[in-house]
Amino acid sequence: LRLRPAMAVAMMETGDAEAGQAPADSPPAAWERVLFAGTFRRNLVADQVDEIAFERPVRVTHVRVVPLYVADSKVPQFSGFTSPGSFQLDVFGGQWHDAQESRFRRLCAALAYSAPVTDSFCVHTEPAVVDRLVIRGRYRTLSLVVVGVAADEAPVENCSVLWGKAAGGDAAQSLGASPSGAEEQEDSASEATRRRDDGDGQCDERRRLLYAKVQQLLSKVDVNATKASDPSHYESLRGEVLSIFPDATWSDRAQQEATAEDKKVDRAIDKVIACLEQGEAAPHGALRTAALASALACSFAAPAAKFAKKGGIDALWRLLRSQATGMEAKYWAVFSFLAAGCHSMGLACLSRHSHTITDERSIGKGAENLEQGLLSLCMQPAYADLAPMAANVMQRLQVYNAATALRDQAKDLAASPKKALSDEFLNRLGSLRDIFSQPMGASVAKSGLGIREDTFLGQDIRSLGLPSVDEVAARSLLEAGGMAALGAMLTAASKAGGSSDDARLSRKADFAVGIVSEMCGRIEQLQHLGLLPVEGREDAERLTCAMEEAALHKFGSDLSNLSKRWRLYVSSFCTLKK
Repeated sequence: LRLRPAMAVAMMETGDAEAGQAPADSPPAAWERVLFAGTFRRNLVADQVDEIAFERPVRVTHVRVVPLYVADSKVPQFSGFTSPGSFQLDVFGGQWHDAQESRFRRLCAALAYSAPVTDSFCVHTEPAVVDRLVIRGRYRTLSLVVVGVAADEAPVENCSVLWGKAAGGDAAQSLGASPSGAEEQEDSASEATRRRDDGDGQCDERRRLLYAKVQQLLSKVDVNATKASDPSHYESLRGEVLSIFPDATWSDRAQQEATAEDKKVDRAIDKVIACLEQGEAAPHGALRTAALASALACSFAAPAAKFAKKGGIDALWRLLRSQATGMEAKYWAVFSFLAAGCHSMGLACLSRHSHTITDERSIGKGAENLEQGLLSLCMQPAYADLAPMAANVMQRLQVYNAATALRDQAKDLAASPKKALSDEFLNRLGSLRDIFSQPMGASVAKSGLGIREDTFLGQDIRSLGLPSVDEVAARSLLEAGGMAALGAMLTAASKAGGSSDDARLSRKADFAVGIVSEMCGRIEQLQHLGLLPVEGREDAERLTCAMEEAALHKFGSDLSNLSKRWRLYVSSFCTLKK
C-alpha cells in the first residue's frame, strides 16, 4: 500500500507528520503487515486531531503507540518520540468516498496510554474496512504504527501472535526485526571473537594500517573556501571517509598508539574547529567539509580526545543549534556524534559536554547535557529529519552513562556498605533498571523521512556496519566493570536484608535484589551477551557467585535459576572461544 502523508481533518491545523511505507517484501496476502509508521509533531501539548489516508481500503487490526526513546519490537528501525508520558487516545475509521460509510466510527475503546513501557503500547481494533483513520488525543508528539491487511485480502484472526508469521518462514525478518534468540547470541559472540582474535599479530597490523589511513585523510582535509567548494573534492573526501567505517571494529576505534603523523592531525583538527566555529559565516562548502571531517576525527579514540579537548564537540553543537546553517552541515554534525558513540573514548567525550540554555522561550534555564539538548532539538519540526539518528545517539549515551553509574554506585557501596538499602540507593538503582529495560536497536535505522541518506551519506547508513546500541551496552558494561558492580550490589543488598529481622529492611532488600535480577535478565537478552563472559570472565564469575550467595539468603528460586543460567553462559561462551 502506498501511503500519503497524514493530512488535516475538520479544518484543524496539524503539525508535520512523517509516514513510512510498508516494506517492499511484505508477507503474502492475508497476513498482517505495517500499513503506516510515522510521527505527528506539535510545539505544545494540546487537543489534537490527525488523519491517516490510505490510497485503497484496508482492514486495520491493531494500532501501536511507540513510546519516547523506544524502538518498536516488530519494526525496530522505527523509534518513538511520543510525548507526554500519559494521555487518552481515540481511533476512528471510515471510508471517505463511500456515502453510506461517510460517518467515522470508533474502532476500539479509548486507549489510555501511559509510560514508561518497554515496548509499543498496543490496542486491537475492529477489523472494519476503512480508507481513513482519524486519531484524536491530547499530545505533543505521537509515534504510531498501524498494522493490518488490504481490504480485498482474506480476513485474518485479530491476534498479535500471528503478526509476522508467514507461511514457510519468519516474516518478522521482512519487517526489519532483528533476531534475539540464544543461537543468534552465540553467532554474534563467535563473529565478534573471530574479528577480534583472527591472530593478534594480524589484528595489530591491520589496526595500525587502518589508523594510518585515518591520519592521512585528516591531514589532507582542506577547508579552504576555494577547494572546499569544488564538488569533486567533497565527493572524493566523503567516499574515502565513509570507506573507513565498515572495516573498523570497536577495538580498532578504541586503541591507537602515538605516531609521527599526530602533529599533522593536530593542525588539521585546529583548522576544522576554526571553520566550525565560524558557523553560518563560513562558506557552505567549507562548513560541510569541516563537519564531514569531524565525523572522521570522532570515529577513533585518539583524534576524538583531541577534537573534544580543543572544543570540537561544543563547536558541532553550536552548528547544529544555529538556525542559519544548512541541513547538510547539521546532518554531518549529528553523524559525528553517532561516530563518537561507537567507542568508549568518544562516548566519554560526548557525556562530558554541557551547554547553557539561552533561549528565552525555553522552559528551563541553566546548563543541559548533550542528551537533553538533542531531545529538545528533535522535538522541533525543523529537526524532524535528524530525529532517528539523534535518538540513536541518545540511546548510546544512556547505556554508557548507566554502565559508568553502576561502577560509581558500587564504589560508593564499598566505601559505605550501610547505604545498600537507603532510599537514595534504591531510587538510583531503579533509574538504571529503567534504562536497561528499554529495547536496544540492532543497528541505526535508515531514515524514512524528508532526508535521503543517498543524498548526504551516499549509501544506506546500515551498510557502514556501525556498532549497534546493543553492542555499545555490552562493551560499556565490560569496560566499566558493570557485572562486578551488579554482583557487589547484589551481595550488599542480600546480606543487609538477610541478616535483619526488621520487616521493613527485608522488603527493601527484596526490592533491591529484584531490581538487580531484572537488570541481569535484561542483559541476558543482548545479542552481544557473549562478549561479557568471554572478555570479562572474572567479572562474570563474580556476578554468578553473588547470585548463588544471594539465593541462599531466602530470595527464592528465581535468583537460583538466574545464577544457573549465568553459570552456563560463562562455561558455554568460553568453550566457544576455545
